[in-house]
Amino acid sequence: MRRFGETLLHTYLFIALFNGVIGLTEILSQLLNWEQAWFSAFVGIFALVWFLATFFFVALFRNYRIPHVYYILPLFYIISYSSLSGLALVFSFKGFSWAWIPLFFLSATFLSSSFETVFAGAQLGKISALKKNVKKGKKNLSL
Repeated sequence: MRRFGETLLHTYLFIALFNGVIGLTEILSQLLNWEQAWFSAFVGIFALVWFLATFFFVALFRNYRIPHVYYILPLFYIISYSSLSGLALVFSFKGFSWAWIPLFFLSATFLSSSFETVFAGAQLGKISALKKNVKKGKKNLSL
C-alpha cells in the first residue's frame, strides 16, 4: 500500500472514531434532556456530510488498494445510515406515533455509534501495533 493510502486510512479511521463519539454524545444529551438546537443541527449536518464522504473514501480505498478488512466500517456506516434514515422517513410519512419508536431509534443509534467507535479504535490500535513491530524490525507493515 502506498504512503498516501496509509494516511488516507488513518484519516478515515480518526473521523469515524470522532463520528462515533459524536453519536454517543448525542444519545447521552437526549437521555439527559439536554437537547440543544445547534448541537442537533451540527450532528445532522455532520452525519450527512460523513455519509456522502464515505462513498468518496470507499472509492479512494479501492484506488489505493486498501485491504478489504477496512471496508467493513464504511459499508456498515452506509447500510446503517441508509436503513435508519429510510425507517425514519417511513414512520414519519405513515404517521406512526407509537411510544416505542423514539426508544428504538435511540437504541439503534447507540448500537451503531458504539460499533463504529470500538471498531475504528481497534483498527487504529492494530495499525499502531503493526507500526511498532516494523520499527523494531519484527514484521513488514502490511495493513
